[in-house]
Amino acid sequence: YGGWLMYTAASAGDLTFVQILLERNPLLVFGEGEYGVTDILYAAARSKNCEVFKVLFDFAVSPRFVNGRDGIMEEHIGEIPSVYKLEMINRGVHAAARGGNLKILEDLLANYSDILAFRDVDGSTVLHAAAARGKVE
Repeated sequence: YGGWLMYTAASAGDLTFVQILLERNPLLVFGEGEYGVTDILYAAARSKNCEVFKVLFDFAVSPRFVNGRDGIMEEHIGEIPSVYKLEMINRGVHAAARGGNLKILEDLLANYSDILAFRDVDGSTVLHAAAARGKVE
């Protein structure tokens, strides 16, 4: 039920509950079952709570795990591949566009000059994703 709970908390924009879930299992950001990381980021973007999106996005881009010995949360040790980071940014950008959250989209794209380089699995750009959901800003 963890993925569903995370999706529901993200949809509601409930920062406190999202943080509680991440403390218990930081990998819930990647979802379970039918709710994956893209769905959870989309739900957070749609909620209009930018802080929820930022926390979830940060956990997705920089994975953490719970230390089995001490139960302490640690960030991923070692270099995170740039391909992985770019994929998480791509998913975040598309989730923000589909969710209609312009503020998040602007923040994510601040460091990129070519937003058309971001494509989803169907080859759609961020503009396609936003327009498909009726988001015209």
